[in-house]
Amino acid sequence: MLSLEDRKKIGIGLLSISFLFFTLGVLLIFDRSLILMANMCFLAGLYALVGFSRSLNFFIKKGKLKGGVLYFLGFLIIVFRHPFIGFCLQIYGILVLFKSFIPFLYEWSYNIPFVGPHIRDNTIIKKVMELVGTRRKPDV
Repeated sequence: MLSLEDRKKIGIGLLSISFLFFTLGVLLIFDRSLILMANMCFLAGLYALVGFSRSLNFFIKKGKLKGGVLYFLGFLIIVFRHPFIGFCLQIYGILVLFKSFIPFLYEWSYNIPFVGPHIRDNTIIKKVMELVGTRRKPDV
């Protein structure tokens, strides 16, 4: 039996592999099999990281149900051989699911060398605030 720490390491590894497969799938002109493998690794990694019930609750929570439905609808569309449309739906679903996390990610990216000074531009800040639906500027 795996310990809790081992499961978390496996979950993070699977999520990393998922990101790699998504990137390769897009770079290779929406390769269906790579995007499907990325989805499988993402779901398995999420399960290994937080468990089945918390993963399920994440996708069907009241405020995130739309994002969960769009993500799985995109997955089904990819299975039925339309990877570009399915991928677009999945990206929108992921943005809806992680909408509350985007401002924290944006604030964290201020400290990245060569990236931070460029994203402090007011037009980019306005676009991020529109995306997440808030009027509060991110703290620096």
